[in-house]
Amino acid sequence: MKRFAVLLVLVLVLLISACAGDDDDDDSTSDDDDDNDTADDDDTADDDTTDDDDTVDDDDDDTVDDDDDDTVVPDSLLLIGTASDGKPASWLRAHRGWVRHDIPQPQTPANHILDLGPVVVTDGARVYTLWNEKYYLLIGSVFWESSQGEHWLEFTAADGWTLRTDMAQTGEAHNANLLGIDASGRAWVAAENYEHHEDGTGMTDPYLHVFPELAWVLGDAAGTETVLTDDNLYALSVNGDGTGIGVVHGADSRFLLFDGEGWSDGELPEGFVEGRFNDIALTSADDGYAIFRPNGSSGSTIVTITDGQYQAVELPPECAAFGDLRTDRVFAATSRVIVPHARDAWYAQYLNDQWECRLVVPSAGVTDSIVGAAVDEEGRGFILWQNDLYDIFHLVEIHAEGEIEIDLPTDAQTLTDLFTFGENAPQRQVAERQNYHFGY
Repeated sequence: MKRFAVLLVLVLVLLISACAGDDDDDDSTSDDDDDNDTADDDDTADDDTTDDDDTVDDDDDDTVDDDDDDTVVPDSLLLIGTASDGKPASWLRAHRGWVRHDIPQPQTPANHILDLGPVVVTDGARVYTLWNEKYYLLIGSVFWESSQGEHWLEFTAADGWTLRTDMAQTGEAHNANLLGIDASGRAWVAAENYEHHEDGTGMTDPYLHVFPELAWVLGDAAGTETVLTDDNLYALSVNGDGTGIGVVHGADSRFLLFDGEGWSDGELPEGFVEGRFNDIALTSADDGYAIFRPNGSSGSTIVTITDGQYQAVELPPECAAFGDLRTDRVFAATSRVIVPHARDAWYAQYLNDQWECRLVVPSAGVTDSIVGAAVDEEGRGFILWQNDLYDIFHLVEIHAEGEIEIDLPTDAQTLTDLFTFGENAPQRQVAERQNYHFGY
């Protein structure tokens, strides 16, 4: 009988100890049960901030849901294009893969189309762009096209895309080609009011009523800075330091210089008068990079801007094997630059304090081309490229040793723009949209 009593006591002690650790019931003091207490179902050993497969959250029961987490990390990327369902969209590579945000479109009348205009990313945190609304009519081999207006858009990671119906237009029936955003958030726009007509025999009056101008928009207010009668704006760079440069080319080729408030005429730098600057990317008030095409040349010259001084880059002899660098784009951060060829799948880049030229991937061929590039202030570089024959897109990160492929969103059909996003991004990143200016 004593043995039985001792055994019974031991069993009761074990049961009481088990219940004290976890009761699987409805109490409010248990730190780890499977039912209805007020504490999390998983204790801190299983559900802390460093467990599982990321550093922000895990897959269980804490207050942040990481299955839908779109936290922007310092080296995020942003893509813009069209989704497989036909909707215009962007994709942000955030904490967990690509997060899609559809781009809203305004209602338009019959025979009106929408083209996405120039894009500016400011400080890796906010995106400004607009829809260019156009009248378009095609009858047989004859078409008419004319600018009809602008519809502003803004994007942040937290709010996605917003159609800014509260923002003013630069003028009546304008379309935008170039865009810059200054430190106050004011938009500077190279805009045109144009008509275009083409028949089956070729161009007929292709530049009917083109009135290019530099205008500004800030909220519901807008104004015109200057109207260009016999010239055109070919490049525009406005940074967050209160400076900017516009490139005017034509009867009176010159710079427009921005001082934080307005613009004034400036002389072209010595040695860069006979030709045209097709792109400028300022990395600070007096520094940056540019693309210059000399008169009579089939190729372009990369130009460095250091303390306001312009200097042509002499690429290494190995670059000659690729042919002329025909380009009108430069993607620049303080110490990282990518200059893609306009048609072919090779590029020049500044990496580890030296210039070099490369194919986008060793196997790239004549049916491949570079869509866009992006760099950040940590020295990272990315290129979006396409196989034109099959409309297949690829994204790679460029390292000194080679390229690393990055998986693209599975629902992306076409892609037009690539940007870095987050705290490591440059002050300003720009994607231009030209109507009838130039091209290779």
